[in-house]
Amino acid sequence: MKSFAKVLKYEGLLLSFIALVVLLLATDMFVRFWYVLAVGPVALVAGLALDLGSVTSTLRRRTARFGANAIVFTIVVAAILVFLNVMAKGWDKTWDGTTAGVNTLSEQTVKIVQNLAAPVQVTAFLETTEAKTFENVLKRYQEAAKPEMFTYRIVDPDRDPQTAQRYNIQRRGAIVVEQQGSQNIIGEQTEQALTQSILKVTQAKGGPICFVSGHGEASLGDNEQNGAALFKRLLENENHEVKEIVLAGRAVPDDCAVLAIAGPDRAYGEVEVKTVTDWADKGGRLLLMAETSTTTGFEAWLESLSVKLNNDAVVEPFVNPFYGSQLGVTPVVQDYPPHEITKDLKQPTIFSLARSLTLNTNANAPAMVSPLLRTTAEAWGETDIPALLDDGKVEKSDGDAPGPLVLGAAVEMAPDAQPNPAEVDEPEAQKTPQGGGRVLVFGDSNWIRNELISQLYNSNLALNCVAWLAGKEDIISIRPNTYDAAPVFLTPQDRDAVFFVSVFSVPLLVAMFGIGVFIARGRRSDA
Repeated sequence: MKSFAKVLKYEGLLLSFIALVVLLLATDMFVRFWYVLAVGPVALVAGLALDLGSVTSTLRRRTARFGANAIVFTIVVAAILVFLNVMAKGWDKTWDGTTAGVNTLSEQTVKIVQNLAAPVQVTAFLETTEAKTFENVLKRYQEAAKPEMFTYRIVDPDRDPQTAQRYNIQRRGAIVVEQQGSQNIIGEQTEQALTQSILKVTQAKGGPICFVSGHGEASLGDNEQNGAALFKRLLENENHEVKEIVLAGRAVPDDCAVLAIAGPDRAYGEVEVKTVTDWADKGGRLLLMAETSTTTGFEAWLESLSVKLNNDAVVEPFVNPFYGSQLGVTPVVQDYPPHEITKDLKQPTIFSLARSLTLNTNANAPAMVSPLLRTTAEAWGETDIPALLDDGKVEKSDGDAPGPLVLGAAVEMAPDAQPNPAEVDEPEAQKTPQGGGRVLVFGDSNWIRNELISQLYNSNLALNCVAWLAGKEDIISIRPNTYDAAPVFLTPQDRDAVFFVSVFSVPLLVAMFGIGVFIARGRRSDA
């Protein structure tokens, strides 16, 4: 009987352990075969009951008590781990530890997928082993969207060639974005490319963004530092059509959604100025960037809208750790007064040799004028521009405008209550809008040129400006992040603090520590 009881105990213990593993790893199997897995515990209990005397004497031993304590401690620790695991599974929370936030969807992406009007389906043609990273990105989109508005599937073209043929996919890595029969195929597996593709299939293409040329403006076809080819590509990625036009006595094309004048180096003629201002007065949307020491021809019209282009160049002093106090002509702006364009912008933007603006923000002004960008209080508008450009040795004088200075402004003209008399008899939908125009004025165009457009958050500001002018406020946001390097730009106060800490504080602390050690050793030797 004792031998039989011993067999029951050990066999029952082994089968109970197997049943526990099956319970944890394969719940469905346990449900189907519970009566088989219950054999172990039953055999263990039966063996213990048949050999009760041996069990009792074993439990009375000292080693048994220690073993029991170890088992209890192990069970308690296991229970705590199980409890923490259950809590973690029920409270799913993630943190993005990257400085650029590359593991978090951008504000623009979240806004776009949350506002989807119809379901979007993404089909990624990827090999199963290489799909994990992009699938994590797709899961974030699905979590951000409303239920059923964003779905995705991973298709391995080697295992499912029929689906690849149906989409005419010839290689792995293609991503197909679809909505209501509209389709766009991309080859880049990034959030930025996917969001731009969603924009292309979900939003109707508006009128083109028309850049005026012929007066030395930044050229859309120029890939050098002073060109605007990169800005053109960024606009096209946001589903804008972009083209250059020449006025020269011609009217502004009817289909232009936005007219952009990017830093002319000579003044527009009287006829051209009237063409542009009449168009803007009738509801047109104008982006005007004026360079320092340049007359554009629009000065009088801008002053009628309460915006004055000052004849100065913004100087911002800073302390260089090696060369001492310096004067900078590339102001870094981090002060954004409240406005739709900059409401999500908390990061710096950089400008170069900018001129300041003076705004009339009185309630009785003919148009509603809002500042967009302000420099620090240490900056000033230097009026002796030749001296600044020649040797950089200028000082703030009484005639210079003190900081903070406005570098950009938004103007909203009130719509007229009366319709255009020439169109009174036309249907309402065909009437030309009167008033209600929008104008953005900047005292610099270098910030949208190839040299600076990709610096800091200039591209976000530029794209938000065009979106606001084009009436696409729903895409005004911060674009997806990448793993680009994160340069540090310091304000004058930051630079002063770094200089003080590195040049004075750290050496002072080291010297004080050395003096303390020297005194302590001297006392020991005296003793």
